[in-house]
Amino acid sequence: MLIDAATRLARARQRPCLLFIVPELNHACVRTLRETTRQTQSPAVDLLLHCPGGNIHAAYLAARELKRRFERVAAFVPLSAKSAATMLCLIADEVVLGGLGELGPLDGQNQPLELADSSADRSGLIPFKSLEQLNDATGAMYEALVNRFVHSVHMKASDAFSRAVELTSAVFGPLYAQISPTVLAESARGLDLALEHAVRLLRRYRPPMPEPARYRLVRRLINAYPCHCFPLDHEELEELGLPVRRPEPTEDAILEMVATILVDPPSEPVIRLVNGEAGSGSGEDKSEA
Repeated sequence: MLIDAATRLARARQRPCLLFIVPELNHACVRTLRETTRQTQSPAVDLLLHCPGGNIHAAYLAARELKRRFERVAAFVPLSAKSAATMLCLIADEVVLGGLGELGPLDGQNQPLELADSSADRSGLIPFKSLEQLNDATGAMYEALVNRFVHSVHMKASDAFSRAVELTSAVFGPLYAQISPTVLAESARGLDLALEHAVRLLRRYRPPMPEPARYRLVRRLINAYPCHCFPLDHEELEELGLPVRRPEPTEDAILEMVATILVDPPSEPVIRLVNGEAGSGSGEDKSEA
């Protein structure tokens, strides 16, 4: 069914369609992508993309590989291209979301062994948001205690300050003691990796975009959303300034069909280059399509 949908899209668009349906973006996917596209002579490709996330380094390499092979790339997202997979859309000349299509923030969780996002709703921002909220709560309690001691208890200001510090420290000190500098450092490193990889892709493949605009865009993708699973829909991508458009009627029907199939997605990667002829295609297909 996925091959049929890709064939229909290739026929409608008169250009190859690269199926990239993977449960986790990793370096093996990059190798398969490279082998799949090695022999193609087409200057353009449509990327039919579904992926919940994965390794941020692999996402960078996959995006780079696509732009090395093709002059123009259009990304079609029937359901979701989250986290690291969103990075693939940064190099697309156009992003076409189906009715249920969405991208996701780039605030991937840095896991030391693999630097992987995985599909879990975990964000590298969590330790910093926790610290920010703890700081706000500490300041609020200190101010409330000082006001109470000065205005209700009629303590001298110096005594009120000292007593407020003592009580605030007793409440929040144990919480601050649980903060791990190592966790903060690893999370910061993961966010920096996403930032630098994404900015490099934009610098290389979107040269007209001014450098400050690149950093603003990527920092927003990393920092501006309340959770890792926040949906970046058509309207949001327009506000971000990405080249998003709505599907044509024929494209929309194909994306809806693929979205229905992906309700129960393949457990193994499907990476295959399909032409506009029924049954055509090349590359590895590691699952039943």
